[in-house]
Parts: sequence; structure tokens; C-alpha cells
Amino acid sequence: MTALVPLDRAAVFFDGGRSPVRLRHAECVAIDAAGDVWCGGESGEIYRIDGDGSALELVASSNGATLGIAFDEFGYLYVCDAFVGAVDRLDPRSGELRRFARVEPGAMRIPNFPVVDTRRGYLYVSDSHSFDEAGPGIWRFDLATGNGELWYSEPLRFANAMALSADGNTLYVAETFARRVIAIEIDDRGATGEKRVVVERVERLPDDSRSTRRAAWS
Repeated sequence: MTALVPLDRAAVFFDGGRSPVRLRHAECVAIDAAGDVWCGGESGEIYRIDGDGSALELVASSNGATLGIAFDEFGYLYVCDAFVGAVDRLDPRSGELRRFARVEPGAMRIPNFPVVDTRRGYLYVSDSHSFDEAGPGIWRFDLATGNGELWYSEPLRFANAMALSADGNTLYVAETFARRVIAIEIDDRGATGEKRVVVERVERLPDDSRSTRRAAWS
């Protein structure tokens, strides 16, 4: 259970406006096995911040628009790029950024947030589709090949952040403009099961969610 910390007890971890390398609109956060903090930028940047907040490094850039990021157990970082409608994979050891998701161009409209399902060997990616209308949905990609398909095709109102349950059998999805969070069951075959509303009538717009799981590499 995660304890809530009052805002007046929070502190600035890193001031990206005062560093030699500027942090441009930090988007999403992922923590690697060494405790370093990674985040994206509005022009496709991928940043690494030392775990003690002492330094910022620009590791790579797609020149697109980085949204959600997530590590797998081998230390690769999966990156949603909303500008080109694609998912890339970064090797932090070499800094090499390559296209990961193998789908037809334009199939994903706004890839927003990735979630790694280590047990099944898949990457789930929410597609926010449009700011103005509901649409599908959630994609699923094979972690070994990058081959993927539309896994959940029902219309969602700007599918955004996601998280797997502790047992890996439920995927929670924030629907930003529906102001709610839904849960999608994953059956034994890995297919979609029952959908239910977990939280609704959220006062503001639900966006990010984050598991505290770290990548298993060093």
C-alpha cells in the first residue's frame, strides 16, 4: 500500500530549468535498477537523471514527442512517440534507439503509455486515439519480435496511463476524458475478459499511474 504524502511535505528532486541540459516538459517517469530516473521530453528527448538528483543527461532523441516509457526485465526502455504514432526501444547501455512496434503506419494514432507483462511476454500500449472522440483502444506487442495487434478494440475516451495488478491478471486503464479508471481482466489465454469501472466521476482529468517495479538489470 502506498502512503500519500501531503504536497507541503514534497520537495523538488531536480530543477530541469537550471541545469546545463534543459529538461523540456518532463513526461512520464521510470526508475532503473540502479535507482536513476528516466523521463521523456516534448520533442522526443529521453533523459536520465542521477538517482541523487545531481545531474541530467540527454541519452537519445527521436525528434518526435515522447509520452509514456517503461523498462522491461532486461533493462530495455520502451518509448511511446505520439508524433510518429510508434513505439521505440532504447538500449540504455549503448544509447541506441530503434523502432520496436511492428504495425502498419498510422494504425496507432496516439500511442500513450506502455506496460510490460513479463510473465506473458507482451507489451501493452494504450492508444489515446483522439482528443475529440472515443476510439480504440489498447495494443499488445510480442516482446521478442515487436509484432502486435489491437488487443482491446472497444472505444475509450482518451486511454492514457495503465498499470498491471500485482497478480498480472488485471490491466487498469485511465480514461482521461471519461474521468474514470477501468479494469480489464486478462484470461488464462491472454485474451481480454470482463471490463469494469473501478473509479468514476473523478474531479479532474486522470492521467498518469506508475508501478514502482524496477528493471532487473545493472
